[in-house]
Amino acid sequence: TVGEITMPSGMECDLVLDGASIDTLPNYGPEEPPVFFGHYWMPQETPKVPRTANLACLDFCAGLTGPLVAYRWNGDQELNAQHFIQHDQPSGL
Repeated sequence: TVGEITMPSGMECDLVLDGASIDTLPNYGPEEPPVFFGHYWMPQETPKVPRTANLACLDFCAGLTGPLVAYRWNGDQELNAQHFIQHDQPSGL
């Protein structure tokens, strides 16, 4: 299947961040330009909304059975949930 090719089972990561490490990561302020990111693997059923006013994840497991998700950006600084678009994969992939 597509999922077996794009995301083989058995992948592991030994990196674990504790609360203190996470607190030292730089913040991305609301005045910064919008950023769209993927390879984060949000669960398929997660609402398609911006993570913050200027951060949006577009990866909802399309490599497995999840939908393809995009965002119709019109140049606005503040992202809008209404601009997410989703295309469900046909069954059998």
